[in-house]
Amino acid sequence: MRIIVDDIPVTGRNIEFDLDTSWARPAVAEALECEPDALSGSIRVTQAERKTDVRVRIGLETHAKGTCDRCGDPVHRSVSITSDLLYQPESPDGSDEEVELGEDELDVGWYRDGQLSLPDILMEAVALELPSRVLCIDQEACETRTREMLAAA
Repeated sequence: MRIIVDDIPVTGRNIEFDLDTSWARPAVAEALECEPDALSGSIRVTQAERKTDVRVRIGLETHAKGTCDRCGDPVHRSVSITSDLLYQPESPDGSDEEVELGEDELDVGWYRDGQLSLPDILMEAVALELPSRVLCIDQEACETRTREMLAAA
């Protein structure tokens, strides 16, 4: 699903999504690297101070079954996000010339061709919220299983 930036009303736009939303489920599944069991949330897009800038507020809850990266046992993954993001046009003047970013621009997302891709925004928000490794909650038991697995190998 794409949002045309010039068509965003002055009052903003709310987009609700859940597990049955055709564009949201695959985006979250790709970020989680597994299918979500539950998903609910909303995205609110509003124009920022500059007409070409867009503020995006994401609220999301999702749950999925995953696998521990250490011992391989099943784990329950739960993600809860409330995120405020700023998006600007990829190239404000239409050129492909590289632009050096200032420190205050490092948290800015970019959109192309006057459109925001909601699946891309959702996938990025979930991926940024995830830990770098999926691990068991019980670290001691995980360590024991990992030692046993390595000894057997």
